[in-house]
Amino acid sequence: MKKTIKKMLGITAAAALTLSMGSMALIGCGGGAKDYTFEAEHAVWSDGIYIDTGAVWGQDGSEATFAGNFNQAGQTISWTIKASKECDATLTLHAASASMGMTMIDPNGNPMDQTNYKVSLAEVDMSTDQITISVNDTAASMTGKLPGSPAEWDGQSAEGWHNVGTATGTIHLKKGENVITLEITGAPSQGYWTAGINTDKIVINSEAKLTFTKTDNSDKVNNPSQGG
Repeated sequence: MKKTIKKMLGITAAAALTLSMGSMALIGCGGGAKDYTFEAEHAVWSDGIYIDTGAVWGQDGSEATFAGNFNQAGQTISWTIKASKECDATLTLHAASASMGMTMIDPNGNPMDQTNYKVSLAEVDMSTDQITISVNDTAASMTGKLPGSPAEWDGQSAEGWHNVGTATGTIHLKKGENVITLEITGAPSQGYWTAGINTDKIVINSEAKLTFTKTDNSDKVNNPSQGG
């Protein structure tokens, strides 16, 4: 009888452990997270955005493709992504500042003209509300800064517009379709005209399998020599 009781207790304990581990697995969504890359040129855009291609400043000089002219309040870039299960994931945005302004360089305060001002791009702090990322209409908290224009930038070359930085945040994905939206909400600071960013891609590190149907934006192409 004692052996039988011990055996039953052992079976009960093992079952409880299995149940507990099962619950933990559900919370952790499984395991085996991987990176999924979704390019901005394959997303759904609001009016005015175009494909912009040029060398990436400060990197290896290779060509990169961006969603450019994304610089007016209310403009959006959206990805509809299907997840195989509900799970938390890490989203990393790859983009460059296109928040443009002008700075006087005439010490006498003369009116600005083509000889006495310089164009600059503001550093964009993605923890502020000038540009937001939402998942299924729920805002995601992002950290990271997109660098401003390099010193002595002439305002025309692609290098300044493609000075890429990253911002990262945790998002929650539901099973099935998830709409991830990047939206311009306002200018970064006084003296800058726009809150634009030239958007390269988002990368999602997820334990759920993610799939995505690309949008064909090939008819919306900018002159590669022009900026964001």
